[in-house]
Amino acid sequence: AKQVELQDLMARLATLEKQLMHSMSEKERLEGEVEVCTLKLDRAEKLISGLGGEKDRWTDCAQGLRAQFNCLSGDMLVAAAVISYLGAFTATYRDEVVGGWIKQLSK
Repeated sequence: AKQVELQDLMARLATLEKQLMHSMSEKERLEGEVEVCTLKLDRAEKLISGLGGEKDRWTDCAQGLRAQFNCLSGDMLVAAAVISYLGAFTATYRDEVVGGWIKQLSK
């Protein structure tokens, strides 16, 4: 009777030790995942903080392009007029005429 009880206790002990080993290996695996996730989170925070400055830069660039786009048709008109009408004249005269055209277009 005592032998059977001892064998039952030994079997339960073996089962519990097996569960302990399984739990320990699961704990180690989860700790590894936590470490990997922590590294990924740190990298993501660095990336997000780095991209925050890019948003400001892109916003400024978009505003500059919008301003240039608003002037595009006038710039094309002046360029076409210079090519068509002022090619034979001196640089000084061309500058004076282009300045007058720009004043007229700015109105």
